[in-house]
Amino acid sequence: MIIPKQVRFPFNYHVKVKRVTPAELAIATHDPDPGYAAWDVDSMTIYLDRTRPLKKLRADFLHEMEHAFADWRAFVLNSKLVDPRD
Repeated sequence: MIIPKQVRFPFNYHVKVKRVTPAELAIATHDPDPGYAAWDVDSMTIYLDRTRPLKKLRADFLHEMEHAFADWRAFVLNSKLVDPRD
């Protein structure tokens, strides 16, 4: 299974996925000890520590996708999306 570079949710909600070094992850998250992955809702980007083994990288990706999905759900529920049946 290849980790995608982006994930497209309905209603024009596109999540970018970046595999970065630990130093780049710290910079992106503004955290000197960011862990192995992060979800940034403002840039709609998942950051993954590319030095991790693939099995752990996949688990990190899925964990961050849960955060992205929760934010997408809130986006949909809080937006004034037009129902095409109206």
